[in-house]
Amino acid sequence: MKSLYKVLYRKWRPKNFADVIGQGHVTSVLKNEIVEKKISHSYMFVGTRGSGKTTCARIFAKAVNCISPINSGEPCLKCKACEAIDNNTTDMIEIDAASNNGVENIRAIKEESNFATSILNYRVYIIDEFHMLSIGAFNAFLKILEEPPCNLIFILATTEFHKIPKTVVSRCQKFDFFKIPVGKLFEYLKKISSSENINITDDALSIIANIADGSARDALTILERFLSCQNKVIDADKVNLLMGLTDSKDIENLACLISNRDIKSCLEKIENLNIRSKNMAKICEGLIGFFRAVMLYKITGKYFDYYHHECDVLKEISKLLSEENIMKIFDVLKNAYNQMNKIYKPEIELEFAFIKIYQKIKPNNSQINDTEIPSAKSTKDDEKSEIKNNEKPETGDNKKPKIKNENKDKFDPKIWNSILEKLNDVSDSYLLTLKGSYAYVENNFLVVVVSKKIYVDILKRSLPELKEIIFDFIGENYKIKFVSKEEDSKKENNNLDELINDAENMGIKIY
Repeated sequence: MKSLYKVLYRKWRPKNFADVIGQGHVTSVLKNEIVEKKISHSYMFVGTRGSGKTTCARIFAKAVNCISPINSGEPCLKCKACEAIDNNTTDMIEIDAASNNGVENIRAIKEESNFATSILNYRVYIIDEFHMLSIGAFNAFLKILEEPPCNLIFILATTEFHKIPKTVVSRCQKFDFFKIPVGKLFEYLKKISSSENINITDDALSIIANIADGSARDALTILERFLSCQNKVIDADKVNLLMGLTDSKDIENLACLISNRDIKSCLEKIENLNIRSKNMAKICEGLIGFFRAVMLYKITGKYFDYYHHECDVLKEISKLLSEENIMKIFDVLKNAYNQMNKIYKPEIELEFAFIKIYQKIKPNNSQINDTEIPSAKSTKDDEKSEIKNNEKPETGDNKKPKIKNENKDKFDPKIWNSILEKLNDVSDSYLLTLKGSYAYVENNFLVVVVSKKIYVDILKRSLPELKEIIFDFIGENYKIKFVSKEEDSKKENNNLDELINDAENMGIKIY
């Protein structure tokens, strides 16, 4: 009879502890217990999917029952007991708690435990998705854990440890299974692709290792899609196309445009990617991962995840952006990603995210060296302002002569128009909020009068940036106050009323 095809994750499932990747902290303890013959009656394996919980449970079942075990605690894989477990003996029972979660299922286990084993020394129950048991089933199972038969071993596997009662946890040896590191997954995939004659590039394997998110099973499931392409070279572009991902070069290109505040090119790039039917959520997710890697590199000097190899773009962006600006970009992209499933056209959410980033982060000439940026000590109108002793130097085409305001009571409209032009270059939001505005000086305050009251609150949030730009033009570190035209006109009327009242009190008649 012709043997049936085995999928990769079953074909390459580890047979002994040495083949398990990324869980050495667990396998070393389990082997020591076998060597010392100090076997517990219940174990709890906790970890994400594909991290090796069920695989280690099966290997452990072989090792404790092996007739001629290897000195290191590994099963021999050749004896009667090892072969019986491979052939699904009734002495080792695997139960899916998701579909067998009732009290009656636990009672059946209790009844079976009273019978002697047929081949193995220990009857082993591997209960997967253990957290799915009902409350009644947990209570019934607790009785078996309190008074277990001497030849019974329970291995309880779960991905949601927080759902398991503490009374059960306290009666088990708990082992935490971690996500498999990207580097180890990459080496594992490279070994298997070589054995299976899959002609795939290292960049493509790196992408698969990252997508798998620490799961060996997920990584092998993805790799299996390329088994039929044995005579062709599988590169990063083919993996991206099959998985619906955006090319890393597109992500890096977008990251550069964002970092340089090139909002026009950002929007054009998104339009181009959208025309090519690229997944906007995946693009946003890719950018989040990239800027995370930028932040980690900036702090530690090391590459993480997909960028565990040297990446010149990432290195340059980490120099260009301050930690504060990276956090601003990260927060905006994260919020956009969370909102994408609530909107009909996700590209709109991403476009507005880029506009928000453009408004939030500082211009390039300020980002290159954060120490050159004058910091405002206060954002409130009535707080004490810091007087700068040295003016900020400017070079190149952006250099402008300092314009001193000689008359402290009147503010030259030409100077204010020049300031507005500079502000409009910095952010499009100023184009709207400061349109038709004017300014005057009063009691060492620069009073900026805007058209609508709603613009006052918006501009207050940008107070440090406004103070810096205004200082560059007039050389005076004024306190800044924003008022609407309506409030300003009321103030003028109130001043006139006060003058009339003062005159009448002095006996002067006003006609």
